[in-house]
Amino acid sequence: MSPDAFTTAYTLDYVTHHLPPQGQRLLEVGCGQGQLARALLDLGYDVVAVDEDHDAVASARQRGVTAHHAQWPDLNVSGFDAILFTRSLHHIHALRHALDRARSALNPGGSVMVEDFRYSDLDGRTIAWFAGTTRLLLATGVLDRRDEWLTSLSQAGDPVPVWRANHGHDLHTADEIDGVLGEVFEEVERVGCAYFFRYISRAVSTAAQRAKVGEAFAALEESLAHSNQIQPLGQRFLARSG
Repeated sequence: MSPDAFTTAYTLDYVTHHLPPQGQRLLEVGCGQGQLARALLDLGYDVVAVDEDHDAVASARQRGVTAHHAQWPDLNVSGFDAILFTRSLHHIHALRHALDRARSALNPGGSVMVEDFRYSDLDGRTIAWFAGTTRLLLATGVLDRRDEWLTSLSQAGDPVPVWRANHGHDLHTADEIDGVLGEVFEEVERVGCAYFFRYISRAVSTAAQRAKVGEAFAALEESLAHSNQIQPLGQRFLARSG
């Protein structure tokens, strides 16, 4: 598994679980460097991608992805069986317009899948767990101390203010996303998921360890969330028109 492959695979498993095996036309909003779009192409889906970052779009195109440099909802496209907002919807300021546009770009019976996070809803116990676990990984050398935010979080006597200061800068909360999805679509399914592992994976000191550590951390998150020892940070929504 390549260094960053697990973070892509984690999202890929969710997306493909809710789609037929192949053949559908998909739009990914916020494609980044195109790893997920490329994986979906390899599985036989017809994928169009969009991102507002020039370098990200260039990287996606190098992977063979049909990627557009644009802001959503300004891109004039339609005819999709599913639209994916992969950790991007919290950044889009015109939230209602973005989701209205997504619905209009769907084929009948299509769906919108959102993968996001509940940064504003975490309790102190969950933040303290993450800070303490990060401190342990830093002490053992698994994580790179040049990640200033993780280092400051792990060293804080009270990590909650450090967490809050790093999140919520003009971002939509999961509850805001949930509310607008409910206004635009007749059916919305909600499920929590792992997300802390994404912070950990990007700070792993060696590329060879990145996927392995990320996978193990995600499994730990899921186990603790399932037993109600921590709150899940990740939040997924599956929205369909009636």
